[in-house]
Amino acid sequence: MAHILLLGHCPLPNENTDKTFGPGLRTWQFLRGLLGAGHQVTLIASRIPFVYDHPPHREHLDPEPNLHIIKLEQKVFEDGQTVKKLLKETHPDCLVGATTFPSSIGAGLQADIPLWVDLYGHLLAEAQAKVATYQDDQFLNHFWRFEALAIDQGDIFSTVSRRQEFATIGELGTRGRLNKLTAGYEFTRCIPCCLEGLPPDDGTKRVKGVLVPEDAFVILSSGGFNTWMDADTRSEEHTSELQSH
Repeated sequence: MAHILLLGHCPLPNENTDKTFGPGLRTWQFLRGLLGAGHQVTLIASRIPFVYDHPPHREHLDPEPNLHIIKLEQKVFEDGQTVKKLLKETHPDCLVGATTFPSSIGAGLQADIPLWVDLYGHLLAEAQAKVATYQDDQFLNHFWRFEALAIDQGDIFSTVSRRQEFATIGELGTRGRLNKLTAGYEFTRCIPCCLEGLPPDDGTKRVKGVLVPEDAFVILSSGGFNTWMDADTRSEEHTSELQSH
């Protein structure tokens, strides 16, 4: 059994909050996997802004054996000093970052222990979509700073798809990580997104008969309404086509 320091986001899916976000789901995915493998885990989670009502500076939880959770305000997490202090206090065997931003914080610690970097989606593709949306290339530096730090320091990299895995290998090459010492070394692992089970259906109406008429035809859009959303599928032409069916 190893002691693993996991850096990630919250809220987690088991919290009593109105919203659950992708970074929290990815953190939960890694957390449950590590605990299921029999490891001891200390999770330091950055609170996603505008979710919690007046969060404390720091919150400690021990919800089950082999798990200790520390929730920090985002600005405290970003500063890195508190995380660095907790790293020295916990003496973990390795460091795991769930999603790109926590991974970059872990890389900035430059701890003398193995670092697993989880690149939750291709950040630079997201950056390109954003700069195209806002017509301002200055956002590229912001995203690349986090990506480059993680790419330079990580020992193992996980991605959400095979295509992103190939893109990550390309980034490693541009940073000089594919050299004589790493020839034959497998830097990347593909870990698709998943969610552990679904909540039981208590029979409560939430959409039909509440938000829309009982006989409404409801379409579920799986994903986020972000800069990478496929707007063409939501165009008037496609909407008319769906209505005709």
